[in-house]
Amino acid sequence: MDDIRSLEGRKKGSAMKPRTGIYLALLLTLGFAIYRGPDFRQYEARANAIAAQVAVGRRVMTPFKLGHYTVHQVGMQNGVVYFWTRKRASGNSGLVQHPEGKGFNLWSCKRLSENWAFIEED
Repeated sequence: MDDIRSLEGRKKGSAMKPRTGIYLALLLTLGFAIYRGPDFRQYEARANAIAAQVAVGRRVMTPFKLGHYTVHQVGMQNGVVYFWTRKRASGNSGLVQHPEGKGFNLWSCKRLSENWAFIEED
């Protein structure tokens, strides 16, 4: 009887069925797991070509787009080419042509390919 009374007082369609919430949570979790954003390999060849110019001392015009990154400064530090996407007094962030960010004061390092990483300095 208690179950019938509790259902009678509720408007039809006023609450989401428990299964719908579970399916929605599962769908969102799978979506986040599958989507990782643009793959760096799509524009790695262009990054390598620009890095080769920097390595031999050629001037590269900035800012430029590299995939979803906007590069504001390029150069070399400790023999490693960098493309800074954000310059700050507290530490720069951007792409470096070394998979482990060698030669930089790392706060975080995300490997993008065999030769490139996205780093943040502290």
